[in-house]
Formats: sequence, structure tokens, C-alpha cells
Amino acid sequence: MRSARAWPPCWKTSASATGWTRKRTWGRSSTRPTSPAGAFYRPALLEVEDVSTDLVQKEVFGPVATFEVFDTESDAIARANATEYGLAAAIFTSNINISRRVSREIQAGTVWTNTWAAINDGFAEGGYKQSGIGRLRGPLAITEFQEAKTVVHAIPPVQA
Repeated sequence: MRSARAWPPCWKTSASATGWTRKRTWGRSSTRPTSPAGAFYRPALLEVEDVSTDLVQKEVFGPVATFEVFDTESDAIARANATEYGLAAAIFTSNINISRRVSREIQAGTVWTNTWAAINDGFAEGGYKQSGIGRLRGPLAITEFQEAKTVVHAIPPVQA
């Protein structure tokens, strides 16, 4: 019988060097008999102190989420922007002024307030930085298939 691991082995061996300190809840290897060893993990939530950790800087595809504690609004914005990716972000607040101010500063293609993954065909979807080029859905999506042209004619005015 395999022993359950709380996270992929590469994270476990470098945990102290990569900046996250506490597991809030953790997954373990899947017990499905058809799953290759270590290929699937149950959901994990990790608190991160150092945003330069690979856990924050790399795109982790799987049921792993991180959270960070911040002291000031500017610290929260700096942490949100401290990655080379910028697909989406969420702000949870009861103050609309905070939401407006912070959403302008976060470098992400979509910023939600008090929700997550609210998608509509009218919304342009795409990321900033290394999270993609171009947009899906919405009016901006068609621009990749269009050629813009400006035509200027200097013709004499029509005589009445």
C-alpha cells in the first residue's frame, strides 16, 4: 500500500526553501486504482509568505490553492502583481471604493469583486503578461480576425 503524501514530492523536499510555511488543509495521493502513483492529488490549501516561491510563480494545474496574508492595500497589490502571470484575480470587500481602486492596479485580464469565475459571452477573456495574448469572447475577440485600414480622400466639396 502506498503512503499518502500531502503534496507533490518536489514541494515537500523544498518546502522550507520556497517560502510557504503552513498547510491549512492538504490533499493526499488519489486512491483510485487506475491513477498512476502521484499523478492526482486531492485539494490542498497552502499559506504563502514568500511570493517568489515556485508554488506562486509557476502555473500549478491541479487542486492546489494558495493564500497570502497582507498588512496594507499596497502590500496586497504588490503580492498580486508579483508573478509573471495575470489571467484573473478576485477582490473580496464590502467597500466599492477599495474594489475600484485595487482592480485598476492589479495586472490581470479579469478582476472579479465578491465572486469568482463569473463568465459571460459578452466579457472579453484573456490575461496579462505571460497569461496569454489576445482575447476570447466579447467584442475584442473579433479584432484578431480583422485588418484595420484608414482611407483619407482629399476631394473637392460637392457644388450645389
